[in-house]
Amino acid sequence: MAERDDRWRGVISVGPWWLLYIGVFGPTGRHAHHAAQVIASDDDVRVRFDEERPLECRALVIPPDHPHAIETAGRATMVFVDAESAAGRRLASRCAGAPAQIEVASTPDGGRASDVVESMLRAVDDPAPGAVPLSPAIAAVVAQLADDPAAGTAIEFAAQAQLSPGRFSHRFAREVGIPLRSYRRWVRVLLAFEALNAGASLTEAAPRAGFSDSAHLCRTFRDSFGIAPTDLLAGSRFEPLA
Repeated sequence: MAERDDRWRGVISVGPWWLLYIGVFGPTGRHAHHAAQVIASDDDVRVRFDEERPLECRALVIPPDHPHAIETAGRATMVFVDAESAAGRRLASRCAGAPAQIEVASTPDGGRASDVVESMLRAVDDPAPGAVPLSPAIAAVVAQLADDPAAGTAIEFAAQAQLSPGRFSHRFAREVGIPLRSYRRWVRVLLAFEALNAGASLTEAAPRAGFSDSAHLCRTFRDSFGIAPTDLLAGSRFEPLA
């Protein structure tokens, strides 16, 4: 019997607070990203979260910052939702820190990217209030970092929030879910995707997103998604947001 092709080949679309991938996927290394991930496939997807029995199903949601590794290959639709977006915070609240199997009526794989994302999120997202919002002080920092991930220092942000540096760092990590340094890294990854989506090479995208060089970008990408960007981009293409 022929071996299943586990090379990533698909279409990538980048929205204001989401990233969509439709296509062939393969196994990944253990990783974590500051995004809720929704996966839907026509075949079972096996994802390992710890040393115990992995979760194996056709559709699941993975909460933000939850280490995991995909162990199978196949074809799927995947949506990554920025954890600091309204939808991302609702998903994180609904997951309550644990991955879960979900029901998806059909696997969307065509049409406008935004419509596919909406269809995927309907399976798990409830637009009713429920997620705890960020405090105004932390929301202001998150907004600044979204515009420029190099903006400010922990000491400057603490002064802005009228908190001690230690108290600010603790509050930021508690409300956002990861430390300030880790959140800066995640924003840089998103900016790199935006640059790649606009036609930049890895070498060009790295400095635009605040990475020292393409090797730095590649290491961070692997930590965030479990694969090298070259593995993803070699057989995939970016599709402009329609």
